[in-house]
Amino acid sequence: MNVSPFKYSFFSPEYLDLAFKRFWCGGLLAPSFLVGSDPTLPDAPFIPVPQFGGISWGHSTIGGVCFVLFVLGLARNRRDRRVQILIAAMMFECFLHLILLFGHAESHIYAAHWIFLVPLAIGFLYRSLQNKKALLLLDGIVILLAISIVVINMNGYYEFFSIAWEHFRHGITNH
Repeated sequence: MNVSPFKYSFFSPEYLDLAFKRFWCGGLLAPSFLVGSDPTLPDAPFIPVPQFGGISWGHSTIGGVCFVLFVLGLARNRRDRRVQILIAAMMFECFLHLILLFGHAESHIYAAHWIFLVPLAIGFLYRSLQNKKALLLLDGIVILLAISIVVINMNGYYEFFSIAWEHFRHGITNH
């Protein structure tokens, strides 16, 4: 699904869906890949192209749970100067990639600029919780998220490298 975000007004359901899939889930989880070529070039080689339109309910659930934990960690510790730096960094990234739409289709590349904020915010959430049951629940959620993210990303990387091996093991050629 190659959708330009310029078609939608900001904060419309379509734009928010695109922003969630590309910006948030695309940064956390390896996307599926579609092998194709550039239609504007007549003899272009096949290349793996990330596809964010077909994100499964599992991807969306994992992304949503990570987002909720991220926001809770920031909200519960918003008076801490260190958390204010995390909030400012995330606001800058959102402005750059969601408002200015810089690199909106390359979330797997620019995610390195903000992805480290997620475990930091969850760490601050751990520090703010006092209830033992809440801490145990958060432990279970974080363990399940970690396992899910590792499995999904390993599968995505395997898919990417399989495509690369199949199409490029003898160098770049036209098919």
